[in-house]
Amino acid sequence: MSGGNRRRHFVNTRKGQSMVDGSTTDSDLQFVALVRARQYGDALALAEDVGDINVRDPELDATALHLAAARAASNFIKALHQARPDLAFLALDGNGKRASEIAWHDARDEALGAWLMEQEKRQATLQGVPPWPVQEPD
Repeated sequence: MSGGNRRRHFVNTRKGQSMVDGSTTDSDLQFVALVRARQYGDALALAEDVGDINVRDPELDATALHLAAARAASNFIKALHQARPDLAFLALDGNGKRASEIAWHDARDEALGAWLMEQEKRQATLQGVPPWPVQEPD
């Protein structure tokens, strides 16, 4: 990975915006478009040059991780995580779902869902936040 100081705290975003600072680059949008088109090899080749690996697709309001989880693209997701450890496993898509939920419920891939949940737990521990939102009693 080029550039060792990647920011880990995210701002609220709108569709098509970066999770890091609210801006996008052409390579960010090209990356998420390649993932949306299931061109995983090309997306991986571009991954190191992307400023924000967690940029949201402007139409679907989802990151590349969410899009790949919906297609049960476990090999791509694991390779992307190796290439870019700043992948935001705790990010929610436009429907308030994490990639693990999408893998479990939409793609029906239990193994990928379990792996993603494990990554969420690890990332939450590193960030000092609860791994899942705490539900307040009624």
